[in-house]
Amino acid sequence: MPVEYVARYSREEIQANPQALYVFGDNFAERGLGGQAAAARGEPNAVGIATKRAPSPVESAFLTDADLARLQDHVAPAL
Repeated sequence: MPVEYVARYSREEIQANPQALYVFGDNFAERGLGGQAAAARGEPNAVGIATKRAPSPVESAFLTDADLARLQDHVAPAL
């Protein structure tokens, strides 16, 4: 499957292209509607990749190298 970078997408675009897989930055809680999650969360052809611990803009919400094991455990069920 070819990879295409789309700077911003809408829920309408995601729904109009069910054969495409949309990826968005997510958090371990898998909640929140900030950024591209507002368009993608809940769509069957969209998947969130954790880039944060929590849906918050504070610095402590972002992942660091110390979170690698937790991130691997979080992603493993999807593999």
